Amino acid sequence: DNFIAGVSMGGYGAIHTALRHPEKYAAACGMGAGVWLPIKYASGETIDEGLATLDANLASTFGTDRQAVPGSRYDCLQAAKDAVAAGKNLPRMLSCCGTLDFSYNENVQFRNDIRALGVSYEWMETEAAHDDMAWNEFIPRMFAWLKQEG
Repeated sequence: DNFIAGVSMGGYGAIHTALRHPEKYAAACGMGAGVWLPIKYASGETIDEGLATLDANLASTFGTDRQAVPGSRYDCLQAAKDAVAAGKNLPRMLSCCGTLDFSYNENVQFRNDIRALGVSYEWMETEAAHDDMAWNEFIPRMFAWLKQEG
């Protein structure tokens, strides 16, 4: 009966948590999800893009050894690989992302990678950015998606 959802970094948290603890959730949704934050942090992109505060926050979460983050417990794709390898039943999953969202390409890549593992990962997109206008459009669509399967 439980559902988890979030936007941006909260979208990362929702997807990651559902993949790590699939038995606790019937469905999960990320909107403009930061699913590649661990990978961007590991590569140093969060420094290169001038995001010093974000980088410091990620360091306090992921640790200072950047090279240890890909494939770790923080990596969403690794969480999916682990769940699939363990034969876990994953919750229904949905990703919503605007085509003008700065995280669009990363979300498309994650969608493709997780689907390649055989995970059912539904997708909605619209011409929107990474902002409240997008979330206001996606939230009613997310609830309609939830009702589709009960």
